[in-house]
Amino acid sequence: PPLAVAAGALGTLVHSSFSVLYHWKCATSIAPSKRIKHWSRRLDHASIHLASVGAAYATSGRTDYFLLNLAFNFDSALKQVEEKVQPRRNLTRIGMSIILYVLPTLIYGHYDIFTQFVVMFVVGGWLFVRYPFGGWSHGLFHVVITLLPHLVMTAGMQLESSQFQLTLAAKCAGMPPVDSI
Repeated sequence: PPLAVAAGALGTLVHSSFSVLYHWKCATSIAPSKRIKHWSRRLDHASIHLASVGAAYATSGRTDYFLLNLAFNFDSALKQVEEKVQPRRNLTRIGMSIILYVLPTLIYGHYDIFTQFVVMFVVGGWLFVRYPFGGWSHGLFHVVITLLPHLVMTAGMQLESSQFQLTLAAKCAGMPPVDSI
């Protein structure tokens, strides 16, 4: 696969592993009052930043942008393991990391993907912040953001740098070129 698509997929795989671990621990053994400082929550949030680095490369295809995101998100991930937990700061940094990987879709004129990102994050954010369905809201938030890997990898496939690998894969599969469809 194109490097941008692989970067998005790898970020998703890493974060998903830690997210499942944290949510499983919440469901089985962590008291609600202990969750904010629990090591599994910190790993979950730190891995969001690692996934954001992959997503930023997937949506931009640029090494310089990747390095900028790597610096910001590495610092943000380190803040997850500080002695004192600062939830507002940590949430703000997650929001900033999201903006950093969604922004290239707007800059490159991929307005359809940008709009889908915005709708997904508005609906997901509403569920996460407002909790309109009580205890079901957090689970519904996760259902909504299952669209995220698809959007990140679709953005990666639209990059000019991905076209050679996609064309080669299509030829290997015996598919006609996209221009002739």
